[in-house]
Amino acid sequence: MPTLDADALFNFEPLFVACLLLVLALFVQTIRLWWKRGEGARRMNRNRKHGQIGERHAEKLLGHHGFQILKRQVQTSYEYEIDGRPQLARLAADFLVFDGNSRFIAEVKSGDHNASPRARATRRQLLEYQLAFDVDGVLLVDMNQKKIHIVSFPDS
Repeated sequence: MPTLDADALFNFEPLFVACLLLVLALFVQTIRLWWKRGEGARRMNRNRKHGQIGERHAEKLLGHHGFQILKRQVQTSYEYEIDGRPQLARLAADFLVFDGNSRFIAEVKSGDHNASPRARATRRQLLEYQLAFDVDGVLLVDMNQKKIHIVSFPDS
């Protein structure tokens, strides 16, 4: 029976070893790039699911505070101009609600950064909703704090 020499078993040509390492490195890099490319889609998927869960809980919170859901994912659009050229902005808000006297657009936030009405992006979004939707006011439903904020802007 032939015996294996341990020195012969691990005695590879340096060029072969270099090629093998290069192939391994390329394989690892390909997997890493593939994973990274899908990272944005995975994050968006997680955020969408998190938002959907937040919206379901927000419906219950709004109902508990006396708001009736009139419409979900309510949409509108408005025109504005850039350098005299008409533009169209499309908007979608989470809910159109009614409290017995007034109609509100309700925007649900469940992320840490945008759940506050003091957050610049959220405040601007709510102001745009106030201007674009034919409603009496806007609500920010903060699912982190389980709180509904009535946000008012000065008349201009």
